[in-house]
Amino acid sequence: MVLNDEFVGPIDLSADAILEIEEMNEGHRADAPSVKALFDFLRTPPFHSLSLNGANAVSMLDDVRAYGLLRMSFARAQPKKIPEKFADFRKLLEEYLSTLESGIVARDAGKIREAKLLCLALHENLMSGQLAEMYQRRERSDSRYLIDDSIQ
Repeated sequence: MVLNDEFVGPIDLSADAILEIEEMNEGHRADAPSVKALFDFLRTPPFHSLSLNGANAVSMLDDVRAYGLLRMSFARAQPKKIPEKFADFRKLLEEYLSTLESGIVARDAGKIREAKLLCLALHENLMSGQLAEMYQRRERSDSRYLIDDSIQ
């Protein structure tokens, strides 16, 4: 697990959570603190950030921009339980995260498996979003050079 005094993003937390869950399954550890850290990250606004207008930041669960990512990730672990409204989804996901945390503490094999599925889906979706953003930046950068070269 990454140190508490440095900024840790959801990609690192989800990767750590997946590894810790697997180590639990193999009997190498008794808990998975990165799962709690990941779920806490989703629930709480970043302590160090303010929005551009100076207002307090929002958590990923409260951020409409993260809704698609969270919805796709949740659908991998619980495909039949997705509500239509954002507010209903947020409440359901919050309850689900709490249920998974309790299941991990109780060493419930089904809840541990679901937590791993959710963490894997979150990690996949976060990484694909990060890669898409990186490639879009690169394409914009490359297109500037093409435009500059064609002017001459």
